Amino acid sequence: MALQSLGIGSANDGTGDNLRVAADKVNDNFSEIYTLIGDASALSTGISATASVITIVTPNITGTAVMADLDISGDVDIDGTLEADAITIAGVTLSETISDTVGAMVGSNTETGITVSYDDADNTLDFVVGTLNQDTTGNAATATILETARTIGGTSFNGSANIAVALAATATTLATARTIGGTSFDGSANIAVGLAATATTLATARTIGGTSFDGSANIAVALASVGTAVTVADESTDTTCFPLFATAATGDLPPKSGSNLTFNSNTGLLTSTLLAGALTGDVTGNADTATTLATARTIGGTSFNGSANIAVGLAATSTALATARTIGGTSFDGTANIAVGLAATATTLATARTIGGVSFNGSANINLPGVNAGGNQNTSGLAGTATALATARTIGGTSFDGTANIAVGLAATSTALATARTIGGTSFDGTANIAVALAATATTLATARTIAGVSFNGSANITLAPTDLTDVTATAVELNILDASAGNTAAASDVASSAGAVTSNNFKISHTLTLAATLADNAEHADVVITSDKVLATSSVLANASIDVDITIHTVVAGSFKVRITNKSGSTLANDSTMVLNYRII
Repeated sequence: MALQSLGIGSANDGTGDNLRVAADKVNDNFSEIYTLIGDASALSTGISATASVITIVTPNITGTAVMADLDISGDVDIDGTLEADAITIAGVTLSETISDTVGAMVGSNTETGITVSYDDADNTLDFVVGTLNQDTTGNAATATILETARTIGGTSFNGSANIAVALAATATTLATARTIGGTSFDGSANIAVGLAATATTLATARTIGGTSFDGSANIAVALASVGTAVTVADESTDTTCFPLFATAATGDLPPKSGSNLTFNSNTGLLTSTLLAGALTGDVTGNADTATTLATARTIGGTSFNGSANIAVGLAATSTALATARTIGGTSFDGTANIAVGLAATATTLATARTIGGVSFNGSANINLPGVNAGGNQNTSGLAGTATALATARTIGGTSFDGTANIAVGLAATSTALATARTIGGTSFDGTANIAVALAATATTLATARTIAGVSFNGSANITLAPTDLTDVTATAVELNILDASAGNTAAASDVASSAGAVTSNNFKISHTLTLAATLADNAEHADVVITSDKVLATSSVLANASIDVDITIHTVVAGSFKVRITNKSGSTLANDSTMVLNYRII
């Protein structure tokens, strides 16, 4: 059992062990000590403040025990390796003990003819060999003759001298004839063995590459380098594959691939850096060689489909729109920049929009069908969506091939600006209304803020640790904004009688709204208009409610703003029920 440490907590915060848990840990720790070094009687006599001897009953020590001195009275049983810097036996070093023992052994030897003396000064042995009494019969290493002569080539040889052996260097026959290829051969003449040099067939046909071959004719073998068929399997998971091709139309050729031609077997997308040739059938995406538009466009009052140049009567100095547009609740005719109360730091949309079938809320980039992550265009589709013309056209005196916007000076009655303006980060040339994200609909902050020590960027709710607060109700003095006190100007409206409109010329408004009908859960109330001379086009409006509803402030213009209310209570709000809405204009 490992040591159990007591939990003491910190700063008397109640996180430490209680008395029972702490006592149990102390008891377990002492029990382990008793178990390891002996029973109670041994401890009471063997351990004290001044004890020099500890009686331990059969200890089992693991690891390394470091001791200054160890005096053992009794036997020592070592199962492993004993390592010591110096070992003595009865006060004599181990090496001297061994030398003396060996000297005594050899000094009293009884071997005949050998005398051994031991020199204790330098621990050396001196061997003296006397008269040998040994059998010396046999062959010495320096013998030059054989004890028994041998016959070589009919001549006796005992090693005392070289002999000459008469060899039949020109012999043409064998003493014993041999059979070769079924024919007896004694060396006296040549014989014909096996197949003639002009043989054209094999006695036994052999199979080569699955084809029987006996040598009578050539055979065709399907080799790996010129295989006529391969085994394939369906696979639809790899996102990057390389189609194979050959460098000629015919012949035995090795397959090749190119990094500029890839196939996504998961989506079926074939990608190439360049495609050429005519397309047959429907395609999606942009065709770079399109010369006409599928849908003609009107430019300066003249129909234009890309088939020919058009002349547009332009006034290059136009700075105003024939029809004013409303942007963020402010009228805009192009004569000057306008200030719109925007969520300059907003990074997401309150309501996600669908672009090309893909949901987009501004929190991250999206890829659209037909356009991959690298921006390559899918050439399947209609030429009418082309972004470039094969033949450039002249529009208002400016060459236009569709690859980029061109600036065309428009007449004073035009609906577009010669110079596009940027409003709320969106380019605007007056051709159509634009949607501008207002501060009231922002859901995230570009820079996170710290609230009571917790980081908050608006993307999710946060929980703040309470600090001994009592429950707060809708009528508590701490929430003066929920009633008409603390300088809030009281205002009331009834949807049935006044369409909810409220007029108040104060920065702080406490508005009691009476419902004219039931309001279902998640249903939106009709917009309420608040008019006040304190509201500027650049103002921000803060709002809260006495019940669980979402409040959206929008269309903030000079002199007024609108309020949209969504029921979030989880149930239907009854007819004639009331809610307190509070606004702060800053």
